[in-house]
Amino acid sequence: MSTSTTELNRKSLKRPDEFVTTVRTVFDEIADHWRALAILAGLLLAAGLGLALYANQRNSKLELARGALFRANQALEKEMTALAVALAPPAEPEKDKTEKDKAEKTKPKPDAQSIAFKKFDVDAKLGSSVGQLKAVITSFPNTQPAQEAKQALGDLYFNHGESLKALSWYQAAVDSAHEPLDRALGLISLGYAEENAGKFSEASQNYEKALALGEEGLQGDILLGLARCQEGMKDLAKAKVTYDKIIQQLPNTEYAKTAEVLKANLE
Repeated sequence: MSTSTTELNRKSLKRPDEFVTTVRTVFDEIADHWRALAILAGLLLAAGLGLALYANQRNSKLELARGALFRANQALEKEMTALAVALAPPAEPEKDKTEKDKAEKTKPKPDAQSIAFKKFDVDAKLGSSVGQLKAVITSFPNTQPAQEAKQALGDLYFNHGESLKALSWYQAAVDSAHEPLDRALGLISLGYAEENAGKFSEASQNYEKALALGEEGLQGDILLGLARCQEGMKDLAKAKVTYDKIIQQLPNTEYAKTAEVLKANLE
């Protein structure tokens, strides 16, 4: 009796052995999947941390660039103010105290704005602040502050009578622009500088490129610049068409009023 029971029990073990093996296989597969999922989760976590670190570094770099540009603009303001004082006309001879005090009250003090468009050698007179603006560009490439620094250098040379030097900075601003507005502003500035240098054909091409970017707020300035270049190239028929376009597309604006006057001068 005991022998048969033992035999039966051993035979009956066959099915549980298969069941256990199956269960073990299932759990092994689950474990393998969990390992794969754990690896995947680890990779995703590492990627997320990497992106967060990159974003943090990028934001830190941008803040540093903004600070550098702010300090450069401050230095330019101080240097311009000091230059305005140096270039101011000499004081008049002593007068009666009452008259002198009255004159001092009405006479504006020299500041940066008083020489905003005065012609002089920018590199010689504003070398320190020019150097700081250039440092923003070289230290923080491909940032918005670097873009603004290029535009500022172009404006600085252009406003003080050095159009040819302004050209290279405006072109640099155009080439590095990521946003349509930045590119349009660079193209307009480039057009102004070329126009001022008598390069009407090149200027008109850049005005056309700026116009194609579709920045509505700049349309009036672009079209007026284009018409001036067409006049400069003696193509008066095209200039009239451009003035008419300004009058039709921008009615009741200063641009339309200016276009009407300039068109009348052609006739």
